[in-house]
Amino acid sequence: SIGIVLAELLQDSKSMKEIDVIKNFIDVFEFLPETPQAWEMAGELSFHLRGKGKTVGLSDCLIAVMCKQHNAAILTLDKDFNAIQEEMELDLYPL
Repeated sequence: SIGIVLAELLQDSKSMKEIDVIKNFIDVFEFLPETPQAWEMAGELSFHLRGKGKTVGLSDCLIAVMCKQHNAAILTLDKDFNAIQEEMELDLYPL
């Protein structure tokens, strides 16, 4: 897991009970370490996508880069990862 994913899940929570459940992710999932290089690559990925007319959030770019660096698959409902996959090889599991 990645810290930004945890933050996004908490942000979209509908209740304090849901927040409490999500906070348990910290104990269940291994969190991937963020590096300055991952942030740099995410920014460049966003730049390249924007140059091709595709607007993808920086958080999705960071998630993609970190998963690629750590050979982790992405389980998602987010169609932005399809646009990212056109720019870089990703292991996607769409829901």
